[in-house]
Amino acid sequence: MRIQFLLKNTGMYERLGIMTLSSILKQKGHEVKLLLTEELGEKGIVEKVKIYKPHILAYSIMTGEHAYHIELNKMVRSHYNDALSVFGGPHPTYSPEMINMNYVDAICRGEGEIYFLQLVEKLEKGEDFYNTKNFWFKKKDGTIVKNEMGSLVENLDDIPYPDRKLMYEADSALRARGAKLFMSNRGCPFKCTYCFNHAYNKLTKGKGEMMRYRSVNSIIQEIKEVKDNYFLDRVIIDDDIFLLKPKGWLEEFSERYPKEIGIPLHCNVRPNMVSERVGRLLRKSNCTHVYMGIECGNNEVASKLLKRATKNEKIIEATEIFHRNKIKIITLNIVGLPIKNPLEVDLETLDFNIKLKPNF
Repeated sequence: MRIQFLLKNTGMYERLGIMTLSSILKQKGHEVKLLLTEELGEKGIVEKVKIYKPHILAYSIMTGEHAYHIELNKMVRSHYNDALSVFGGPHPTYSPEMINMNYVDAICRGEGEIYFLQLVEKLEKGEDFYNTKNFWFKKKDGTIVKNEMGSLVENLDDIPYPDRKLMYEADSALRARGAKLFMSNRGCPFKCTYCFNHAYNKLTKGKGEMMRYRSVNSIIQEIKEVKDNYFLDRVIIDDDIFLLKPKGWLEEFSERYPKEIGIPLHCNVRPNMVSERVGRLLRKSNCTHVYMGIECGNNEVASKLLKRATKNEKIIEATEIFHRNKIKIITLNIVGLPIKNPLEVDLETLDFNIKLKPNF
Protein backbone atom coordinates (compact mmCIF):
# COMPACT_ATOMS: atom_id res chain seq x y z
CA MET A 1 0.00 0.00 0.00
CA ARG A 2 1.10 3.57 -0.69
CA ILE A 3 0.40 6.10 2.06
CA GLN A 4 0.99 9.80 1.42
CA PHE A 5 1.05 12.18 4.38
CA LEU A 6 0.17 15.76 3.47
CA LEU A 7 1.26 18.59 5.77
CA LYS A 8 1.31 22.35 5.28
CA ASN A 9 4.75 22.65 6.92
CA THR A 10 6.75 21.09 9.73
CA GLY A 11 6.74 24.28 11.82
CA MET A 12 10.48 23.55 12.23
CA TYR A 13 9.99 20.64 14.60
CA GLU A 14 9.82 16.91 14.10
CA ARG A 15 6.27 15.60 13.72
CA LEU A 16 6.89 12.49 15.80
CA GLY A 17 3.43 11.04 15.12
CA ILE A 18 3.88 11.02 11.35
CA MET A 19 7.46 9.79 11.69
CA THR A 20 6.55 6.90 14.01
CA LEU A 21 3.63 5.75 11.85
CA SER A 22 5.93 5.85 8.82
CA SER A 23 8.46 3.58 10.56
CA ILE A 24 5.76 1.08 11.50
CA LEU A 25 4.26 1.03 7.99
CA LYS A 26 7.64 0.69 6.27
CA GLN A 27 8.59 -2.11 8.65
CA LYS A 28 5.61 -4.03 7.27
CA GLY A 29 6.55 -3.37 3.63
CA HIS A 30 4.28 -0.40 2.87
CA GLU A 31 5.43 2.72 1.02
CA VAL A 32 5.24 6.11 2.74
CA LYS A 33 5.84 9.62 1.43
CA LEU A 34 5.48 13.06 3.04
CA LEU A 35 4.42 16.03 0.94
CA LEU A 36 4.80 19.57 2.35
CA THR A 37 2.26 21.75 0.59
CA GLU A 38 2.76 25.35 1.78
CA GLU A 39 5.04 26.42 -1.07
CA LEU A 40 3.24 24.46 -3.77
CA GLY A 41 0.27 25.74 -5.69
CA GLU A 42 -2.81 23.66 -6.41
CA LYS A 43 -1.34 22.38 -9.67
CA GLY A 44 1.94 21.34 -8.01
CA ILE A 45 0.21 19.52 -5.13
CA VAL A 46 -2.16 17.61 -7.40
CA GLU A 47 0.65 16.70 -9.79
CA LYS A 48 2.74 15.18 -7.00
CA VAL A 49 -0.22 13.24 -5.61
CA LYS A 50 -1.11 11.87 -9.06
CA ILE A 51 2.50 10.81 -9.66
CA TYR A 52 2.65 8.94 -6.33
CA LYS A 53 -0.87 7.46 -6.66
CA PRO A 54 -1.51 6.92 -2.93
CA HIS A 55 -4.10 4.48 -1.65
CA ILE A 56 -4.41 6.60 1.51
CA LEU A 57 -4.14 10.37 1.94
CA ALA A 58 -3.10 10.82 5.58
CA TYR A 59 -3.18 13.93 7.77
CA SER A 60 -1.91 14.26 11.35
CA ILE A 61 -3.14 17.59 12.67
CA MET A 62 -3.52 19.81 15.70
CA THR A 63 -6.41 22.19 16.30
CA GLY A 64 -5.57 25.40 14.47
CA GLU A 65 -4.14 23.43 11.56
CA HIS A 66 -7.38 21.58 10.91
CA ALA A 67 -9.14 24.14 8.70
CA TYR A 68 -6.25 24.36 6.23
CA HIS A 69 -5.84 20.59 5.97
CA ILE A 70 -9.56 19.86 5.61
CA GLU A 71 -9.66 22.32 2.70
CA LEU A 72 -6.41 20.89 1.30
CA ASN A 73 -7.90 17.39 1.33
CA LYS A 74 -11.09 18.65 -0.30
CA MET A 75 -9.06 20.25 -3.09
CA VAL A 76 -6.88 17.16 -3.64
CA ARG A 77 -9.88 14.82 -3.70
CA SER A 78 -11.63 17.01 -6.29
CA HIS A 79 -8.77 16.07 -8.65
CA TYR A 80 -7.80 12.64 -7.31
CA ASN A 81 -10.55 10.45 -5.87
CA ASP A 82 -8.79 7.07 -5.75
CA ALA A 83 -7.73 7.25 -2.10
CA LEU A 84 -9.19 7.06 1.38
CA SER A 85 -8.69 10.29 3.34
CA VAL A 86 -7.67 9.56 6.95
CA PHE A 87 -7.17 12.18 9.67
CA GLY A 88 -5.41 11.56 13.00
CA GLY A 89 -3.72 13.54 15.73
CA PRO A 90 -5.03 15.84 18.48
CA HIS A 91 -7.79 17.59 16.53
CA PRO A 92 -9.80 14.52 15.46
CA THR A 93 -9.13 12.93 18.85
CA TYR A 94 -10.95 15.72 20.69
CA SER A 95 -13.19 17.01 17.88
CA PRO A 96 -14.36 13.81 16.17
CA GLU A 97 -17.36 15.60 14.71
CA MET A 98 -15.01 16.62 11.88
CA ILE A 99 -15.92 13.23 10.35
CA ASN A 100 -18.98 15.04 8.95
CA MET A 101 -16.83 17.28 6.73
CA ASN A 102 -16.72 16.61 2.99
CA TYR A 103 -14.15 14.03 1.85
CA VAL A 104 -13.16 13.13 5.44
CA ASP A 105 -13.52 9.36 5.19
CA ALA A 106 -11.98 8.31 8.50
CA ILE A 107 -10.57 9.74 11.70
CA CYS A 108 -8.27 8.07 14.22
CA ARG A 109 -8.70 9.02 17.88
CA GLY A 110 -5.69 8.60 20.15
CA GLU A 111 -2.67 6.46 19.39
CA GLY A 112 -2.42 5.17 15.84
CA GLU A 113 0.51 2.75 16.02
CA ILE A 114 -1.61 -0.39 16.39
CA TYR A 115 -4.82 0.50 14.60
CA PHE A 116 -3.67 2.59 11.62
CA LEU A 117 -1.52 -0.38 10.59
CA GLN A 118 -4.54 -2.64 11.01
CA LEU A 119 -6.60 -0.35 8.77
CA VAL A 120 -3.92 -0.31 6.07
CA GLU A 121 -3.60 -4.10 6.11
CA LYS A 122 -7.37 -4.63 5.95
CA LEU A 123 -7.54 -2.28 2.95
CA GLU A 124 -4.69 -4.12 1.26
CA LYS A 125 -6.46 -7.48 1.68
CA GLY A 126 -9.81 -6.08 0.58
CA GLU A 127 -11.34 -6.90 3.97
CA ASP A 128 -14.09 -5.02 5.80
CA PHE A 129 -12.29 -2.26 7.73
CA TYR A 130 -15.26 -0.50 9.30
CA ASN A 131 -14.76 -2.30 12.63
CA THR A 132 -11.19 -1.01 13.21
CA LYS A 133 -10.84 0.25 16.78
CA ASN A 134 -9.95 3.91 17.48
CA PHE A 135 -11.52 4.86 14.14
CA TRP A 136 -14.69 6.59 13.09
CA PHE A 137 -15.70 6.10 9.46
CA LYS A 138 -18.12 7.77 7.09
CA LYS A 139 -19.65 5.28 4.69
CA LYS A 140 -20.62 6.20 1.13
CA ASP A 141 -24.27 6.52 2.18
CA GLY A 142 -23.25 9.07 4.84
CA THR A 143 -23.66 6.69 7.79
CA ILE A 144 -21.11 7.28 10.58
CA VAL A 145 -19.48 4.24 12.20
CA LYS A 146 -18.06 4.99 15.67
CA ASN A 147 -15.74 2.29 16.96
CA GLU A 148 -14.63 1.98 20.58
CA MET A 149 -11.15 2.94 21.73
CA GLY A 150 -8.64 0.11 21.55
CA SER A 151 -5.70 -0.70 23.78
CA LEU A 152 -2.90 1.76 24.40
CA VAL A 153 0.59 0.77 23.26
CA GLU A 154 1.86 -1.33 26.15
CA ASN A 155 5.64 -1.40 25.61
CA LEU A 156 7.12 1.76 24.06
CA ASP A 157 10.40 -0.08 23.41
CA ASP A 158 8.55 -2.23 20.85
CA ILE A 159 7.86 0.81 18.64
CA PRO A 160 10.52 1.44 15.96
CA TYR A 161 12.36 4.75 16.12
CA PRO A 162 10.64 7.64 14.30
CA ASP A 163 11.39 7.83 10.57
CA ARG A 164 13.54 10.96 10.53
CA LYS A 165 14.62 10.38 6.94
CA LEU A 166 11.01 10.92 5.83
CA MET A 167 10.79 14.24 7.68
CA TYR A 168 14.27 15.55 6.85
CA GLU A 169 14.01 14.74 3.14
CA ALA A 170 10.85 16.85 3.06
CA ASP A 171 12.37 19.73 5.09
CA SER A 172 16.11 20.31 4.66
CA ALA A 173 16.08 23.29 7.06
CA LEU A 174 14.72 21.07 9.82
CA ARG A 175 17.39 18.48 9.08
CA ALA A 176 20.09 21.16 9.37
CA ARG A 177 18.85 22.48 12.72
CA GLY A 178 20.96 21.26 15.63
CA ALA A 179 18.09 20.89 18.14
CA LYS A 180 16.11 17.69 17.63
CA LEU A 181 13.08 16.24 19.44
CA PHE A 182 12.80 12.93 21.29
CA MET A 183 10.25 11.41 23.67
CA SER A 184 10.96 8.96 26.49
CA ASN A 185 7.51 8.42 28.02
CA ARG A 186 3.79 8.91 27.48
CA GLY A 187 1.05 9.91 29.86
CA CYS A 188 0.44 12.33 32.70
CA PRO A 189 -1.63 11.82 35.88
CA PHE A 190 -2.15 15.52 36.64
CA LYS A 191 -5.45 17.30 35.96
CA CYS A 192 -4.44 20.80 34.86
CA THR A 193 -7.47 22.33 33.15
CA TYR A 194 -5.43 24.05 30.41
CA CYS A 195 -3.94 20.73 29.21
CA PHE A 196 -5.29 17.83 27.16
CA ASN A 197 -4.17 15.02 29.47
CA HIS A 198 -7.22 14.90 31.77
CA ALA A 199 -9.48 14.55 28.73
CA TYR A 200 -7.21 11.94 27.15
CA ASN A 201 -7.11 9.89 30.35
CA LYS A 202 -10.92 9.88 30.42
CA LEU A 203 -11.07 8.83 26.75
CA THR A 204 -8.63 5.93 27.23
CA LYS A 205 -9.68 4.80 30.73
CA GLY A 206 -9.43 1.04 31.10
CA LYS A 207 -7.44 0.66 27.87
CA GLY A 208 -4.03 0.20 29.44
CA GLU A 209 -1.52 1.85 31.73
CA MET A 210 -1.69 5.64 31.65
CA MET A 211 2.05 6.05 32.27
CA ARG A 212 4.41 4.21 29.94
CA TYR A 213 8.17 4.58 29.73
CA ARG A 214 10.94 3.75 27.31
CA SER A 215 14.00 2.09 28.78
CA VAL A 216 17.14 4.20 29.15
CA ASN A 217 18.81 1.97 26.56
CA SER A 218 16.04 2.64 24.01
CA ILE A 219 16.22 6.44 24.24
CA ILE A 220 20.05 6.45 24.32
CA GLN A 221 20.26 4.22 21.23
CA GLU A 222 17.82 6.44 19.30
CA ILE A 223 19.80 9.58 20.15
CA LYS A 224 23.03 7.80 19.10
CA GLU A 225 21.49 6.87 15.76
CA VAL A 226 20.43 10.47 15.12
CA LYS A 227 23.84 11.77 16.23
CA ASP A 228 25.58 9.38 13.81
CA ASN A 229 23.44 10.41 10.84
CA TYR A 230 22.49 14.07 11.32
CA PHE A 231 23.78 17.33 12.78
CA LEU A 232 22.85 17.33 16.47
CA ASP A 233 23.99 19.87 19.07
CA ARG A 234 20.97 19.90 21.45
CA VAL A 235 18.75 17.03 22.57
CA ILE A 236 15.21 18.08 23.48
CA ILE A 237 13.29 15.38 25.34
CA ASP A 238 9.76 16.65 24.89
CA ASP A 239 7.87 14.50 27.43
CA ASP A 240 5.15 16.36 29.31
CA ILE A 241 6.98 15.39 32.50
CA PHE A 242 10.50 14.12 31.94
CA LEU A 243 11.03 13.60 35.68
CA LEU A 244 8.15 11.16 36.11
CA LYS A 245 10.09 7.92 35.70
CA PRO A 246 10.35 4.52 37.43
CA LYS A 247 12.75 4.14 40.35
CA GLY A 248 16.36 4.17 39.20
CA TRP A 249 15.66 5.47 35.67
CA LEU A 250 17.12 8.95 36.20
CA GLU A 251 20.16 7.49 37.99
CA GLU A 252 20.91 5.17 35.05
CA PHE A 253 20.28 7.94 32.53
CA SER A 254 22.58 10.39 34.35
CA GLU A 255 25.38 7.77 34.25
CA ARG A 256 25.02 6.80 30.60
CA TYR A 257 23.92 9.99 28.82
CA PRO A 258 27.04 12.12 29.48
CA LYS A 259 29.35 9.23 28.55
CA GLU A 260 27.51 7.98 25.48
CA ILE A 261 25.93 11.19 24.15
CA GLY A 262 27.29 14.22 26.03
CA ILE A 263 25.35 16.79 23.99
CA PRO A 264 23.46 19.49 25.98
CA LEU A 265 20.03 18.29 27.06
CA HIS A 266 16.76 20.23 27.37
CA CYS A 267 13.63 18.81 29.07
CA ASN A 268 10.23 19.72 30.55
CA VAL A 269 9.82 19.64 34.34
CA ARG A 270 7.08 20.15 36.92
CA PRO A 271 8.29 22.18 39.91
CA ASN A 272 6.61 19.86 42.43
CA MET A 273 8.82 17.00 41.20
CA VAL A 274 12.09 18.90 41.62
CA SER A 275 14.34 18.03 44.56
CA GLU A 276 18.02 18.43 45.43
CA ARG A 277 18.57 14.89 44.12
CA VAL A 278 16.84 15.71 40.83
CA GLY A 279 18.90 18.88 40.44
CA ARG A 280 22.15 16.93 40.88
CA LEU A 281 21.08 14.18 38.46
CA LEU A 282 20.04 16.66 35.77
CA ARG A 283 23.30 18.56 36.11
CA LYS A 284 25.22 15.26 35.89
CA SER A 285 23.26 14.45 32.72
CA ASN A 286 24.49 17.69 31.08
CA CYS A 287 20.98 19.16 31.23
CA THR A 288 21.55 22.83 30.41
CA HIS A 289 17.94 24.08 30.11
CA VAL A 290 14.58 23.15 31.63
CA TYR A 291 11.12 24.30 30.52
CA MET A 292 8.98 24.83 33.61
CA GLY A 293 5.31 25.80 33.76
CA ILE A 294 4.59 28.71 36.07
CA GLU A 295 1.28 29.48 34.34
CA CYS A 296 0.01 32.01 36.89
CA GLY A 297 1.56 33.91 39.79
CA ASN A 298 -1.67 34.02 41.78
CA ASN A 299 -1.91 30.92 44.00
CA GLU A 300 -5.71 30.99 44.23
CA VAL A 301 -6.29 31.28 40.48
CA ALA A 302 -3.62 28.66 39.77
CA SER A 303 -5.22 26.26 42.22
CA LYS A 304 -8.96 26.79 41.60
CA LEU A 305 -9.11 27.68 37.89
CA LEU A 306 -6.04 25.96 36.48
CA LYS A 307 -5.86 23.11 39.04
CA ARG A 308 -2.07 23.41 38.90
CA ALA A 309 -1.63 21.70 42.29
CA THR A 310 1.68 23.46 42.90
CA LYS A 311 2.11 26.36 45.31
CA ASN A 312 4.34 29.33 44.50
CA GLU A 313 6.58 28.38 47.41
CA LYS A 314 7.41 25.08 45.69
CA ILE A 315 8.10 26.86 42.40
CA ILE A 316 10.53 29.19 44.19
CA GLU A 317 12.26 26.18 45.77
CA ALA A 318 12.59 24.45 42.37
CA THR A 319 14.08 27.52 40.68
CA GLU A 320 16.61 27.92 43.49
CA ILE A 321 17.71 24.30 42.96
CA PHE A 322 18.18 24.89 39.24
CA HIS A 323 20.08 28.13 39.83
CA ARG A 324 22.45 26.35 42.23
CA ASN A 325 23.04 23.63 39.65
CA LYS A 326 23.62 26.21 36.88
CA ILE A 327 20.68 24.92 34.83
CA LYS A 328 18.93 27.63 32.82
CA ILE A 329 15.19 28.03 33.29
CA ILE A 330 12.61 28.82 30.60
CA THR A 331 9.29 29.65 32.28
CA LEU A 332 5.94 29.06 30.60
CA ASN A 333 3.06 31.40 31.47
CA ILE A 334 -0.59 31.92 30.59
CA VAL A 335 -2.01 35.45 30.29
CA GLY A 336 -5.52 36.76 29.63
CA LEU A 337 -7.23 34.19 31.83
CA PRO A 338 -11.06 33.98 31.91
CA ILE A 339 -11.44 35.78 35.25
CA LYS A 340 -12.82 39.13 36.42
CA ASN A 341 -9.44 40.85 36.76
CA PRO A 342 -7.14 39.26 34.14
CA LEU A 343 -4.71 42.18 33.77
CA GLU A 344 -4.20 42.44 37.54
CA VAL A 345 -3.41 38.71 37.71
CA ASP A 346 -1.15 38.93 34.64
CA LEU A 347 0.89 41.59 36.45
CA GLU A 348 1.13 39.29 39.48
CA THR A 349 2.47 36.60 37.13
CA LEU A 350 5.01 39.06 35.74
CA ASP A 351 6.12 40.08 39.24
CA PHE A 352 6.46 36.43 40.20
CA ASN A 353 8.63 35.72 37.15
CA ILE A 354 10.84 38.69 38.04
CA LYS A 355 11.29 37.20 41.51
CA LEU A 356 12.22 33.79 40.02
CA LYS A 357 14.91 35.26 37.73
CA PRO A 358 14.43 32.87 34.82
CA ASN A 359 16.82 32.97 31.85
CA PHE A 360 13.97 33.09 29.33
